[in-house]
Amino acid sequence: MFKNLFTILIATPFLFFSQNYKEDLLSVGKNFSNLKNYSLVMNYQLFLDHNMNKSFQERKIDIKKQGNNIRIEQSSGLEMLENEKYQIVANNKTKELSVIKKEKGTSDSESLNLYSALSTNIDSVTRIYDKVKLIEKTADKVKYELIYKPNEQIEKLILVIDKKTQMYQSVTIFYKKPVKVNELDGKMHLVTLKISYNNFTANSIANSSLFSEGSFFILDKKGKVSPIKKYSGYELIIPQ
Repeated sequence: MFKNLFTILIATPFLFFSQNYKEDLLSVGKNFSNLKNYSLVMNYQLFLDHNMNKSFQERKIDIKKQGNNIRIEQSSGLEMLENEKYQIVANNKTKELSVIKKEKGTSDSESLNLYSALSTNIDSVTRIYDKVKLIEKTADKVKYELIYKPNEQIEKLILVIDKKTQMYQSVTIFYKKPVKVNELDGKMHLVTLKISYNNFTANSIANSSLFSEGSFFILDKKGKVSPIKKYSGYELIIPQ
């Protein structure tokens, strides 16, 4: 189930960046576009109904960004790094280490980066809504409800913005049509997905070694890639 919904992973912080229907949403987009460094923990919860009494699947994603470098660690066992030289994915469940060397002069838009690899254009989700309304506004937060057209897969979306940090506090998506949940009982359920944003720190400075390819492998004098001890025994995948 998470595999199908995982497309929201990275694009969600920029979910409403191109929309101009609310100043609050534009403010969040502007805030993110100006950030060179930040750290953030995203928690995903899938519920079997719209009452959201109990989640049946959860996932935590730890994201650290420093300049053009980004490091992502998931509770599912994936570790990802993109820096100026490499795109690296370590799968701790399948024991695989994938290393892609970026060509010199390749721009961010041309590279097969983590943003394009892990997300689709979530901005399209906000373009198909039917109407939006403000349902709560305090000194600390603001909450919006987006209602979707009858023929859309999504019934509604609840967005909560933290006014102090100008960061999303949560995004909750209520799906309109039941989906088959093979991971649980193989039956059809009207699922709800909630994404919570925690431990957001703007302009944070992480240990620079986190963004080094040396945290995954070393190169010998001939340029041969050798996984470090933590990943010894992993199948090394280097696309040609």
